[in-house]
Amino acid sequence: MALQIANPAVVSKVERLARRTGLSKTAVVERAVDRLLFALGRHEERIGHQRDKLGRVPEDAIAERVEILHLIATIEAKDLPADAREGLAIATWRTILEVAPADEAAARALIEAYTAAGDVDALAALHAHIATHGETLERRAQAHADRAAVLAAAGRTDEAIDALAAALDKDASHALCDDVSARLEAIVAAAEAGEIAPESPAGRALEVLDGGYEARGMYTDLVRIFDARLARIAPLDRDLATSLRRRKARAQEEQLHDAPAALATLADAFAREPGDFEIRTLFEEKATALAAWDVLASTYEAALARAEGEDRRSLLVAAARIHDERRDDPRKALRAWMAVIEADAEDAQALEEAERLSTLLADWGVHVAVLEKLLKLAGNDDDRRSLALRIGEAKRDMLADPAGAAAAYE
Repeated sequence: MALQIANPAVVSKVERLARRTGLSKTAVVERAVDRLLFALGRHEERIGHQRDKLGRVPEDAIAERVEILHLIATIEAKDLPADAREGLAIATWRTILEVAPADEAAARALIEAYTAAGDVDALAALHAHIATHGETLERRAQAHADRAAVLAAAGRTDEAIDALAAALDKDASHALCDDVSARLEAIVAAAEAGEIAPESPAGRALEVLDGGYEARGMYTDLVRIFDARLARIAPLDRDLATSLRRRKARAQEEQLHDAPAALATLADAFAREPGDFEIRTLFEEKATALAAWDVLASTYEAALARAEGEDRRSLLVAAARIHDERRDDPRKALRAWMAVIEADAEDAQALEEAERLSTLLADWGVHVAVLEKLLKLAGNDDDRRSLALRIGEAKRDMLADPAGAAAAYE
């Protein structure tokens, strides 16, 4: 506003103050007016005076507008009579955040006001605003965590978990992420012992911890969360369970450098899902690399309990080869081939291997049984005569069964 002061002495004083403070002459006069109104206790007029001043400030002069608004809010919050101040400062602080969304002083003042009023919705919304507009990633992450605390205190656990998930930014400070992780772990710990539903707070907290620990490279904790999800989440989707075991094995192998543990995890996964080609391949490659032939064999045995059809035959063949070629256990190899034959009496590969192994083991009862099956499959008279002769000789010489031998020769 233009100065309209007739007294030269006053004009001279204003000019001296302006030079001393670096303010404009208009600003010097406005400050003097505000101090006078303050001294007279005329606070509503002070607010009016500041709003008039605000009206003359350009819209793009954000810093100047915010400074005036903060002064107005201070007057409204501290100087107005109690019956006249209700809600005024809050409205002004909210206006500041509209003008300067990242203004920390207005945010802190509103947090204090909403907390005192017990306004959960407004407080949660404010923290959400800060989480969007905070000047640094750390401030935004902290706002998510603060919002979670407000919602959790109000019993709104699902919303709190969402906020905690948002707070777990891989670039946030370790202290903040540790605090958020501890809160999520507490939700899991608070769940009753036993199974946890996937959509329950504890189930969701475990899922969030999974992603959080992986993002931060905390693989020991990540493996612990894998185990908790596998042990307690029910019903657990089979594909998800397999995925968790695959990820667990990868973490053990690549990050924790614990190859035996990775093998054990893959063995468990394969035994549960023998039809999963990827899991089987990973398991067999790892077992072969470690020369863990006993683990390979025992896992095949466990997987057979769930395998069907071609998967079952494939496992029996693989088990037979491991017993025969790697474990020097022809007896178990023969048993595996006989299981193949039991499912398909015309399996040529199984019959050939069973004949060889039964001869090696001098298991003449099995040997004769295999030869009799081969006899039924023989394609020409010469093969049939040769097989019949061998059956007769085995019964006569090895089984002391002359009657059986005579029947074979016939």
